Formats: sequence, structure tokens, C-alpha cells
Amino acid sequence: MQVSESANADTEVLPALNPPPPSSAVPLPPVAPARKSHKALYVVLASLLGAVVVLGVAAFCMGHFYFMNRAGVGVSFAGESVTGKTSDELAQLVESKVSDTSFVVSTDEGKSVTASYEDLGVTPKVKATVDKLLNAKGTNPFTRINPFDKAQVALVASMDDSVLQEYLTSSLVDSDSQIVNPSVTYDAEANTFLASEGKSGEGIATDAVKKAISTSYAQPAASAKVSVEVTEKKSSISYATAQTAAAEANARLSRTLVISNGSAKKFTVPAAKIGEWTDVKADSDTGTLTVSYDTEAIASYLKKTLPTELKQKKVDQENLVTPAGTKLLVKVTGVNGVEVVNTSDAVQKVTQALQNNTDVSATVSTKVVKYSTKDTQVPHNFDVENGDPWLQVNLSKQTVTAYRGTTKVKSFLMSSGVATSERQSDTGTFYVWHKTTSQTMTGPGYVTPNVKWVSYYNGGEAFHGAPWNPTGIALGIPKSHGCINMSISDAEWVYNFAPIGTKVVVTGNTPTSAVRGSSSHSD
Repeated sequence: MQVSESANADTEVLPALNPPPPSSAVPLPPVAPARKSHKALYVVLASLLGAVVVLGVAAFCMGHFYFMNRAGVGVSFAGESVTGKTSDELAQLVESKVSDTSFVVSTDEGKSVTASYEDLGVTPKVKATVDKLLNAKGTNPFTRINPFDKAQVALVASMDDSVLQEYLTSSLVDSDSQIVNPSVTYDAEANTFLASEGKSGEGIATDAVKKAISTSYAQPAASAKVSVEVTEKKSSISYATAQTAAAEANARLSRTLVISNGSAKKFTVPAAKIGEWTDVKADSDTGTLTVSYDTEAIASYLKKTLPTELKQKKVDQENLVTPAGTKLLVKVTGVNGVEVVNTSDAVQKVTQALQNNTDVSATVSTKVVKYSTKDTQVPHNFDVENGDPWLQVNLSKQTVTAYRGTTKVKSFLMSSGVATSERQSDTGTFYVWHKTTSQTMTGPGYVTPNVKWVSYYNGGEAFHGAPWNPTGIALGIPKSHGCINMSISDAEWVYNFAPIGTKVVVTGNTPTSAVRGSSSHSD
């Protein structure tokens, strides 16, 4: 069927789905994808790297701070890691491992004994071991926290051969058969060292035990089995050697060990303490006896004793001054306060002196608190009734009158110094500066013992009893060398009335003859 063009003029003609390009079209180049900037990526990577570095530095600093006073990473003791443990924790661990260590020592005869370090004369040095554990990785902060750098620390200890030999012999050999080495012992009651003779007998060959002990330091807290031989032995130490060692130890008891606080106090170590610290060690291998000292006991004793013995209480100084401000005397002498802050240097010097057999004078480190000074005026309230006490000496009348302020209390007869320039009593205002109940007085041409109730007021011039001068006192005849002679009872009264600082006023002129008749008396 044909359809005319007019009939389809309004009909839409759809294009082909894939029309071929016109032969005259120019092909377009492919469009490249948009290029992203690398700058943002670099910023992100740099930020991440910086954060890692910061975190690493922070972790390192925290690790370094944490392990500063702890065992480093990778440190072990007795097969056990101690990483991060404090000194107290390390000390507890060391002591625990030491207590768990034992040795089963057996003889061919079938006798055996289980012994501890202490039994065998081994002294574990706990503090030294702890210090070694803490310092095993050194001070380099990188090394201390490096887990690949391992450090296994052994026990620090010392061994006393004489204790080892004595223990094994007494434990494994019948008492009747035992060898006894000459020895030196300390008699605390007599404070002397005594030498004792030994005898031949059976003993234990200790080399295998010594080797086992030395091996155990690397791995304490284990039990070791050791076989030993019982052998016939003669003492390798002579009695003469023991006597020489005892004499040397006794000579060292007389050493003078003085420790000062740098001020007014000193402490001398008692000879008995030196005896307690002294240890005469035997060495069977060399046949010698050596005088040595327990350094830990020395340090412990001095550390405990010196702070108490050398502590000095502060005392403020008090000066007694006149109303005019002139210092009369030091009423209370000032003393600085002293507290001991460190005994280490003194301990070291005392230990060295003992080891070198020399005397020593050491000083501890101290903290000093300076005393203060205050002035106190002498009694000076004299213009009122019943005021402060004072004394008037009238040379013209040869009398002493006691007052309290303006109130007259009592008068006494006396005999002053002779009217010559060398012996007459001085006039003026003075103050009592020293008192004593009895003394020997000396001067040009005289020595007088047992002078009673002496109150000094002007240099060597004083009120005092003079029973040898009754006539001069009674008649008012100057006979002394400058002092005020009084009857013993009157001098005692003045002594009790006039405290230190009492004003003394001396007036008048010294007469050359008696100023009163025999009937005169004091009131």
C-alpha cells in the first residue's frame, strides 16, 4: 500500500539510533580527566608523620622518666625479670631469693647437712645488689628502655672462710675428732681480745663448697648438692699468729676516734664499740689472721648515734647592760643551734682510720641556726620606795648601807682598802658582776684560802667576809688591799641581797685612822 507524501507531512521522522558521522566532520581529541593537586596529600602525610614523632618523643620521655629510679627494661635477677621494679621491691626480691638458697653438703661417710648462706659464712650485700640492678643498664636513657639489650645481674656477697670451715666441721665431723684452729675472740666484759690455741684433727675440704657458693650467686634461690671429703688436718694457723693478731686488735682499741659538730660538741667513739666492730678473720689457705672491721655496723651505729650526741640546742645570748647602755657582762652566753644533716663523711673517715690503724678527728655535715642577742638592763628603779636593791659604800664613815630604791634596809660596819694609790678602794658607780660562796684570794704578798661570801663589783674589788680583820671592821680602820672587809655574817647578807647587776655607789674619802670607837656597831 502506498502512502502519499501529503498524507504524512505532519508525521515526525525519528533519527537513526547510530547515524554515521558526516564524511566532512573532524574528530575531537579525547578529553583527559581533571588533574588533582598533590599539595593536600603532602600536608596530610606531613601531619601524620609529625604526630608519630611527637608520640614517639612523648613515649620515650615517659619511659625515661618511669625507669629513672627503677630497674631498666631487660634486667633480670635469679632468672626472673625485674623490669620496672623499685629499690624497695628489688630489696624484697633479693632477700626472698637469698632465703630460698640452700646447699646440701654430704661426706663419703654418709653424713649430710642442709645449710643456708648464713650458715656457710656468706654475707649477701642486699643494698649493693639492688644498686647493681638499678644501674645494670647504665645511665643512657635509650639503653635503659631498649628491650633487646639484656642484663642479668648476680648476687653481690662476701664469704668468710673461717665460718665456712667451722660450720662444716662442726656439722659433719664428730666433736672429738674435729680440728680446732687457733683463734682470737673479744671479751666484752674485760674489753680485750684473747688468743686461744688450736689442735689437729679432722676437717672438711671446702673447695667444692666454695665453688658451689660462687656459682650460686648467678642463680640464687636454688638448692645445690655438694660432696666433700673428710681429711686429717693440721692447723695452718699457728698460736703465735693468733697471739700477734690479738695484740694488734687490742692496740687498735686505744685509737682515738673523735667526731665534732663543728661547734661546741664532740663525740668520742667508746673503745668497747671498736671492740664490737673488730673481726679477726682466719684464712686457712694462707695461715693468717687478719684484723678487719664490720663497716655496716660502724655506719649503722654512727648514723643513729651522732645526730643525738652532736645536736646542739640554740641558746640566745643575754647581755647585762647599765642604764647608760654599757655592757656589764654576758649574763647568758649565746650558743648556736646545730643539727646533724649527714654522717656519711664522718663514717667514711672513722672506717678508714680503723682500717689504717690511725686516730681521726672528723666533722659531720650540719645545719647551723645562729643565736640572737638581747640586752637586759641592770636593776635601775631607785627613785621610789621599796624599789630595786643597791648598795652605798661610804669610805669616810667606813660603812655599807643597803637600800631598796629610796628605802634604807640595813647598814654594816666595814674596813676598806688602805689610803694608798695601790691599795685604796675606788670611788664611783659600779655593778656586781661576779659572786662566789668561797674562794682562795691571792695578790702581792698574800694568799688567803677559803674566803667566804664574795661579791665582786669593781674588777678585783669585792665585798667579802674577813675574820682576820675584826679590829679594822669594828673601828673603821682601812686595812684591806682594796676590797670591802666585813664580818662573815654581814658579807653573807650582802651576798644574798645583791644579785648580779646590783648597783654599788662608792663615795667619800679613805681615812688614815679609826673613824669610830670600839662601841660602834651595824644596824
